[in-house]
Amino acid sequence: MSVPKLSTDFRRDGLALITRMVRTKDLDDLQGESSPPGRFDPHHPTKLKKCLNTIDLTSLGVGSCLGTGMYVVTGLVARRFAGPAVILSFIIAAVASLFSGACYAEFGVRVPNTSGSAYMYSYVTVGEFIAFLIGWNMVLEYLIGTSACACALSASLDSLTNGAISASVQNYVGFLGL
Repeated sequence: MSVPKLSTDFRRDGLALITRMVRTKDLDDLQGESSPPGRFDPHHPTKLKKCLNTIDLTSLGVGSCLGTGMYVVTGLVARRFAGPAVILSFIIAAVASLFSGACYAEFGVRVPNTSGSAYMYSYVTVGEFIAFLIGWNMVLEYLIGTSACACALSASLDSLTNGAISASVQNYVGFLGL
């Protein structure tokens, strides 16, 4: 049995698709300065200007970590499921955070003067397709984090009202599946 040869058009189109998927963004374009405020030059479009300093970025990172996940969900999980093993999970999370911080520091050194996101680093270094996947993974991460936060806050609010909110929702809407 002989294997039929692929047409040159199919090979060329496949190669073009692969090269588009792995193309990267030019670092020099990312490092351009923005034009002064109040001036519009159609030949030189403005770029986003970095305005957050180290304290702002650290505060945002700590605030996202120390949200409801740290104070509400951890207590619920420790009481219902894990018990004293939560301390071990905190140690594992601390080591993982150290590795993550080291990775972002390496990214920051390799690709300076960018926005600092995993999307931008992957766009510059790996390519457009991987950056696309990472960008959508980040969107899913934010959606899951927001839903967990909303669930924890609503459970806390319901416990403050001694279960009155969930009882009235069960009476008027139906079974909640709790």
